[in-house]
Amino acid sequence: MMIYVDADASPITKLVEELAKTNNMSCTFVSDFNHVLKSDSCEIITVGSDHDAADLKIVSLIKPYDILITQDYGLASLALAKKAYVMNDFGKEYTVDNIDLLLAQRHFAAKARKSKQKIRLKGPAKRKPSDDDTFYHALHTLIHKIMGEQK
Repeated sequence: MMIYVDADASPITKLVEELAKTNNMSCTFVSDFNHVLKSDSCEIITVGSDHDAADLKIVSLIKPYDILITQDYGLASLALAKKAYVMNDFGKEYTVDNIDLLLAQRHFAAKARKSKQKIRLKGPAKRKPSDDDTFYHALHTLIHKIMGEQK
């Protein structure tokens, strides 16, 4: 079991690194070369800045029972199809039961932004320290759930 992070501008790399170390797991951060990442214990893969280059690299590496941290619903959907576990950096798990609705919401939001009407969609709220705690607990719980399933 590995942890992969879609690490372009990800605020949780240190938390993932800490949990991976604590649970004796490997982790990999994947980002394009426009983002500089540093890690003492996680592998860093840097890809070109082509559209979806980091996503395609992750999809080529991820396997069943791996964990992916991403905000990208499309990437989440591809990882779920490969039987991986997926969550965002707020600790929300993406599953086969909720990914279709999330993809549909993304589609309708994109249509609204492109429409001729002036539609303003609210972005995500500013990250709070409690969001880090929620994420840490959710990832810790998911790791132990998967370890229990693999026994």
